[in-house]
Amino acid sequence: MATDQINRGSDTGQNHYDVLGVDRRASKDDVRAAYRLRSHMFHPDKYENYPEPLRTQLLAEAAKEFKKLTQAYDTLRDPSRRAAHDRQLDAPWGGQGRAPGRSSRAAAPAAPRRAAAAPGRANVREAADVDEEERRKAQREERARKRAEAAEPPRPRERDPMLVVRPGELDFGALALGAAKQLPLKIANAGGRTLFGEITSNRSWLSVNRRSFVSSSALVLVQVDTNGLRAGEEYTGALVVSTLNGGDQLVPVSLRVSGKPEPLLAGAPSLLDFGVAEPGSTKTRTVRLTNGGTGTLIGSVATRGDWLSVSETRFRANEAVFEVIARTAGLPAGEHQGEVLVYTNGGQAKVHVLLQVATGAGMAAPGSAEQAGEGTGESGRAVNGSGKARAAGVAGASRTAPVAELSAQEQQALLKRIVQIEPETTFERDFLRRVVHLIRAGEHLAPGELAKIYELEARKTE
Repeated sequence: MATDQINRGSDTGQNHYDVLGVDRRASKDDVRAAYRLRSHMFHPDKYENYPEPLRTQLLAEAAKEFKKLTQAYDTLRDPSRRAAHDRQLDAPWGGQGRAPGRSSRAAAPAAPRRAAAAPGRANVREAADVDEEERRKAQREERARKRAEAAEPPRPRERDPMLVVRPGELDFGALALGAAKQLPLKIANAGGRTLFGEITSNRSWLSVNRRSFVSSSALVLVQVDTNGLRAGEEYTGALVVSTLNGGDQLVPVSLRVSGKPEPLLAGAPSLLDFGVAEPGSTKTRTVRLTNGGTGTLIGSVATRGDWLSVSETRFRANEAVFEVIARTAGLPAGEHQGEVLVYTNGGQAKVHVLLQVATGAGMAAPGSAEQAGEGTGESGRAVNGSGKARAAGVAGASRTAPVAELSAQEQQALLKRIVQIEPETTFERDFLRRVVHLIRAGEHLAPGELAKIYELEARKTE
């Protein structure tokens, strides 16, 4: 009975050592440990939380794999069955059950010849006739068997899973001390059925977002964290992707911790939408940049579009704030697009800018207080919301007038108000210094610059 079971297992061409992942010299304890390690992946409780019909599919796949695993374990733990299995693996035809070229159907036993009743020519002729009849009968049976085999196509053998991991190695490059980074790792199945596997790491700074998978395709995010590592050193590690039915693969991982500070540009928006603006008006938007790395962020700002400008073209700080100004004077009605380009020692950023210019109907006269209040955009709303800022100096109508047209008394009042503002950032301090210089030099201030002053005043009174 045991021999029949071995033969049935060998007919599938399955190597029981490969199923358990052990060497042919493995001891009985090694076989038992391998069986326990691999069998836990096929327990039905692992698939209870999967939705249908995936749950039914996974249970069926797990049952197939568990059956193969149990058959291999039952064979290798029994000395006599294991010896028979080894003999079949060592056979010239690779233990596939029957020797090649040998008919699967045993030859029919030859009918016993009739004993000659008496010597003579009649008996000899009768014996020859019997032999000829038997030969013809055997030929007919052989032809019938071949026709039957040709009519029935062979059953396609179910493909085993085959693990494929891409990329074959991960290089995270140079990272600043204390930084973290993620890279994707694709796990695929180049064979059939479903992969059952796990992912392990051999380094504390190396981790994955999932430790196990039951799927034909999976995307794993691999993360490295340089906290606790030494600056200027190179580190290597490895991820081991091991499956119970499709093979294993080792993925080398490397990174270098930079010995010098490396800034990283962060906070730049991908889009600035100024909305709808009246012809001849001005709108502003605030952009705040930060340093997501180490060291000091140094950069410059440029624009594409004659109607676009920025309040700050250069900066050297870990937090830089500047205004993007859109002027609609001379622009036709319709949609306009531009760009704000940021170049830093921690990377580059491109900000797409949209502006919709309204038709001329209802347009306010240039230089009027109505136009100035509308053109300041968000900053204008901050000014309109602060009554104290409007009442504390220059009259509302004079806000859009050039400073050179203000009286000496009004200029002094405006300067006193600017001095009382407490800047919170380097940009605000530099902005206020530049405004003071322009007022004393008798230069004109743009409506956006005046709106920014009122906005800073409103923040103080809130």
